[in-house]
Amino acid sequence: MLTKNSLNGHPFFTDTRYHTLHTVRERVKEYMVKYLINGTLRPEKSRADLLAKIQNEPSSDEAWELMRKGVITEHGVKIGQRPGFFLIMEGDSEAAVLAAISHIPIVQEGWFDIDVDPVSPFLSDMR
Repeated sequence: MLTKNSLNGHPFFTDTRYHTLHTVRERVKEYMVKYLINGTLRPEKSRADLLAKIQNEPSSDEAWELMRKGVITEHGVKIGQRPGFFLIMEGDSEAAVLAAISHIPIVQEGWFDIDVDPVSPFLSDMR
């Protein structure tokens, strides 16, 4: 059950089930920013070449380590006309998440064009 309270003029909610004392925004700020990483197969690479490349090793140890550490929180494969992948990652900056994935061999080898976008659960963060 949530109960609205105030401390020094700042509203917060007490959740008696979990004993939290934060507004939704304060809880979100405790976490690093999330980024959407969109990797699209480069035009000079073919789907057949990509499939041959990943046939025996679909995910590298480096990618699994980022997942184990919770840096990559979600992932998926783009199966449409332009194959690739997407990742949801947490990090301090765009540069930090790019640095983290730069150790993944298939990224290092230049198979994908990579776009990075910060994401937020709040429409008000869009400026």
